[in-house]
Amino acid sequence: STKNTLRPPLAHLDVDLAPYGRVIATNDAVFKYPRADALYFTDLSWWIDNRFLVRRQYQGPIYTSNKLVEEFYVTKVPCSGASGLDISRRSIRHGSNSGYAALHLAFNFGATLIVLLGFDMQTVNGNAHWQRRPKESPVQDRIMKNVMLPRFNELVGPLARLGVDVINATPNSALRVWPHVPLSTVLSWL
Repeated sequence: STKNTLRPPLAHLDVDLAPYGRVIATNDAVFKYPRADALYFTDLSWWIDNRFLVRRQYQGPIYTSNKLVEEFYVTKVPCSGASGLDISRRSIRHGSNSGYAALHLAFNFGATLIVLLGFDMQTVNGNAHWQRRPKESPVQDRIMKNVMLPRFNELVGPLARLGVDVINATPNSALRVWPHVPLSTVLSWL
């Protein structure tokens, strides 16, 4: 169906999110929403393929925990491990995906409400990313189910104890550790 093929909501995001709070885009989401307050990426191959386009289309700060990135204009965020919450607010945990790391970065920036958008966390029509990367791995679905998704469980308790609310506004998301609320409803609350 078209709904699964387009991987909503990012494939057709037509909402200006700026009035509602700060936005951290990950990877190709920055091309869909170049007004983001920050860009986070982990994947070096994504950066190599997209760095010139990013510089042309995005003017905000860029963050990564990837030590191999050499560009002076990219802020390196120390990574203190794969999972859990680093409460120091000086490092992040990567969770084996950029979304997890960006969520941690939002915590470091002092967010008390984090709204997840584009966290499908499953393969749809053979694609693990809404932007349809040409080099998708056939094992990506297994990695999401067995590695990435379980790591989010380790954030739930620590974030709640620190007064950080997380809402998943991604339709049909496989990430089920936080409440699912449609984006239009979330925006009506803000």
